[in-house]
Amino acid sequence: KAFDIPHMATGDRFLMIDSDVLFFRKPTEILKWVSDSNDSSCWFNRDPQEPAPISLEAAREELGIELWSQVNSGLCLLNRSIIRFPQFETWICHPAIVTGQAWRTEQTLLALAASQNGRGGLLPEIYAVTLESKVAEGATARHYVGAVRNHFFDEGIGKLKSVLLESR
Repeated sequence: KAFDIPHMATGDRFLMIDSDVLFFRKPTEILKWVSDSNDSSCWFNRDPQEPAPISLEAAREELGIELWSQVNSGLCLLNRSIIRFPQFETWICHPAIVTGQAWRTEQTLLALAASQNGRGGLLPEIYAVTLESKVAEGATARHYVGAVRNHFFDEGIGKLKSVLLESR
């Protein structure tokens, strides 16, 4: 995701949405970002834990970046200006990233780039990434990460079905 999508995207700003993210209501915050073509901020889901293999301290001391905490790239709004492939190639060689879990690499690279840009942050909690069995009432979306992916169908699709039937 960190290389292919930015390379292939045709616009200066783009959304990345994992296939295990479901929306239950209108994503007003995202639509506001989309409608403002001058907005150069980047936004991410908030992970329920710290997923970055590099510590916040190491990012600050060794890379000079105040890394945003708890970045999850399952749902993110990005600006092409943060994507610098030579930097990605440097960061990906950092010992903490090399020895970390491979699936966390891309979101760490995107988090480092967006944090370095300094505009944006984490989406509101209504864009949920939670390890709870049920999503909070009023959630706009939920990212069904590994530990709770089994709830994608029983909770997520069921909830989406009722939302769609109500809107008829």
